Amino acid sequence: HVYYGVTNNTMMNIGKQLASLQMTPLLTMKNYIQSIVDAHVLDLEEEKVYTRAYDTLRDMEIQQKELVKLSEKADVLYEKVQKRGYFTDNDVEKSVEFIPQLNLIQYKQVKDRYAYRTDFDLIYQKRNEDSIKQVAPKPDVRLLKNMTSRNAGPDMKETLVAIEEGEDFSNKTDEQLIRIFTTRLNKGLHDYAQKSREMMRHPVIGSEAERTFSRNGIKNKQTPNTAFWFILFVLALIMFIFVLT
Repeated sequence: HVYYGVTNNTMMNIGKQLASLQMTPLLTMKNYIQSIVDAHVLDLEEEKVYTRAYDTLRDMEIQQKELVKLSEKADVLYEKVQKRGYFTDNDVEKSVEFIPQLNLIQYKQVKDRYAYRTDFDLIYQKRNEDSIKQVAPKPDVRLLKNMTSRNAGPDMKETLVAIEEGEDFSNKTDEQLIRIFTTRLNKGLHDYAQKSREMMRHPVIGSEAERTFSRNGIKNKQTPNTAFWFILFVLALIMFIFVLT
């Protein structure tokens, strides 16, 4: 229940929320930069910066589409489970696999954007130059300012620090990162399952308790644990840490 509850709540809340983020501002800025690059009004070094910024936004767009696919895949699984009325071991395994993929997408969306964050400082500085204004539509100045290193850098840095946990990800393949995220997630789930087991109340034994046969004879069946279900209710908030780490 812990493994399924945590991963289900993470994908249905955090994953779905991230997948529903509006892409219009990103696409607008990508098109703005593309129009300037295509016009060839910059010197060679500046054009390299603009091209790199365009590639960064394009890659973020690609990863966002992957995130939408992942969220839709999770929806299909959870809808099947809901209609069936129970989940299997295979359902749990699939649900657990979603979270490392979510971690990887988040990391790939942020890493280059942070590495080349100063590219947008140049784009912001040159926005009012005549050569730029003649070939590109008027940009959303507030959006462009929010994308500069001073405004966006601290939050991206905080996200990367939380994801990497002091580990060097620079030369890691996607497969290696998935293994790292999977190992961390499994440890977190295991530890939380152990804590949840300790917090569960002992079943109430009484004359009206429903009985069921066990391997060693007749034993009382445990009554529903309201505290346990309350724990599952707040797991999405707890798993926010797992998603970032």
